[in-house]
Amino acid sequence: YPSALRPQGLEIIRTWAFYTIYRCLALTGKAPFKQVLINGSVLGTDGKKMSKSLGNFEDPEALLSRFSSDALRQWAALSGAMAKDRPFSYKDIEYASAFLNKLWNAAKFVEKASENSTPEAKNLRVIDKWILSELDKTVEKTTVAFKEYDYHAAINAIQSFFWHSFCDYYLEDVKYRIYEDTSDKSAAQYCLLEVMRKTLKLLAPFAPFTTEELFHELNFAKAEKVDSIHVSQWPEVTGIKLDETSALLANVVHEVVSACRKYRSSKQMPLSEYVDRVAVGLPKGVFSRFGDIELDISRIARIKTLDVSEKSELFINFE
Repeated sequence: YPSALRPQGLEIIRTWAFYTIYRCLALTGKAPFKQVLINGSVLGTDGKKMSKSLGNFEDPEALLSRFSSDALRQWAALSGAMAKDRPFSYKDIEYASAFLNKLWNAAKFVEKASENSTPEAKNLRVIDKWILSELDKTVEKTTVAFKEYDYHAAINAIQSFFWHSFCDYYLEDVKYRIYEDTSDKSAAQYCLLEVMRKTLKLLAPFAPFTTEELFHELNFAKAEKVDSIHVSQWPEVTGIKLDETSALLANVVHEVVSACRKYRSSKQMPLSEYVDRVAVGLPKGVFSRFGDIELDISRIARIKTLDVSEKSELFINFE
């Protein structure tokens, strides 16, 4: 005493918060807490406040028989801002469950990709620096959001980064380097492990059980000499800076890869089949550094012949 934070409902500010502050000041001369975090009510699927009398509540045991507690915790964070009523949403819980499956599958890939390895932050390619800079942005956003008790912003930043930047792009970017034992394989392994380790820590307050399991499974607990992810150090930024041209180069890689995927789909081609020829036009500043990403584009997008020229803006053509 005094405590730092008092979380409570909107409807009891007068009857609970004010009276507690007044009584504690009178008895001790000290305020009982520094901040009050106000939450709204949970609304049923009918849009009304959940209550036993209305019968519009969800049975917790029934929910937990379908979904994990980690998925339910993410729904609470996804459901909106402070002091606002929060409609119950099966859709958000299902999304949270899908995200946890994505997290688990990605972790298994990273575990397999880093077996018997000595990852090093050396010879980082443009695409490596890109994912580390995106990781830094996510750490910064999430840290600020937690300090401001903005859990909605925190979980959105984590999920958006991990699902889209890491899983949709970076995992596909580095598979050829992992499977073929390229000279910069260790750099890719370093980035994979760095992203997983820090993402698990950022996500731990929202998914304490899943993150704890994976933190031990990937040997992060052993490496950091801690018994639990929940007593480990909060992640810090890597300090990797991405200049404007490098950011554009990373974007070119992903634009070309996405275009090739759409092209294969339109032609009903297997994802593993190589595209015969792709013409890519690049702005002047990017064109001069195309050599930094040429191998990545050719291997990730599976292109046999890549014709590159200088254009006023990005141009991709398959004819």
